[in-house]
Amino acid sequence: MNTLSPRVAILLPVYNREELLPSTIQAIRVQSFTDYVIVAVDDASSDGSWSILQAAAKQNPDRWIIERNKKNLGGAANMNRCLAIQRKGAPQAAYIVKVDSDDLISPELIESGVRVLDNDPDAVLCHFRTLKVGEEGIEDLANCDFGEKLARYGWSRFASHRMTPVEALRMFIRFDNFISSSSGAVIRVRSLESLTWPWYNEGFRLEDYDLWSRLAQRGAVHYVADVNVSLRRDGMSRLEGTPLCRRRAEARRIALRSYFRNLPLLGPALVLKLLPIVCYKAWLLLTSPSYRSESR
Repeated sequence: MNTLSPRVAILLPVYNREELLPSTIQAIRVQSFTDYVIVAVDDASSDGSWSILQAAAKQNPDRWIIERNKKNLGGAANMNRCLAIQRKGAPQAAYIVKVDSDDLISPELIESGVRVLDNDPDAVLCHFRTLKVGEEGIEDLANCDFGEKLARYGWSRFASHRMTPVEALRMFIRFDNFISSSSGAVIRVRSLESLTWPWYNEGFRLEDYDLWSRLAQRGAVHYVADVNVSLRRDGMSRLEGTPLCRRRAEARRIALRSYFRNLPLLGPALVLKLLPIVCYKAWLLLTSPSYRSESR
């Protein structure tokens, strides 16, 4: 493996995306920020995804690091493999950007995220406005019920903002998560390295939620409203086969872990203020069919 020294490593986990992958790659190619390398790992796809990656890497070998798993590892394990390859092949990268192989990122996304984090050394990540693209058309998640809930607490999806660690953790505990998409988020590598490896918890289906909650302890979180990520859903999302009750139960588990892990950081006043919410989430978790079936 060649060792590269870009400022940004784009992590591209791939599994059975031959129809959507070419346009995802094209969205990366047209980025205004060009000091990057793409680390792509195919998770033992059974379609033509690996051939597409090989062709892209052949066109520009200095820009790509590609690997293929011998067997399917799953989402979190494959992301950890992407990160392990990045640490060996592009160890000088200051930032990483995960781009799911069915999503599209705006041409200025990486440039915008790098500029925000360069200007705020205390920030750990920058995430962006999210559009959901499906058969029914395009849905701006700033307009959804979740976006409206956040707005009631002063965090409008229509305006860029910066959250301190305490503010971010408060929103995580209250809402289970407030980052609408893991795809496209620009993350400071130094902040990741302060966490215990593996960075993605392979025990969760919502491994991104867990990572965000742990990163939020380390520094500020930025949101940029005028740059977007487009989530394309073709019916093959790995979470679509997971019952909603199980996803909700897992999100509550992560929120509760975040609360008890960060009691000193939150402080006595906020700990007491959040306690009724925590008790309610614990009750919902303990009484959920998903939790009871997993506890047997």
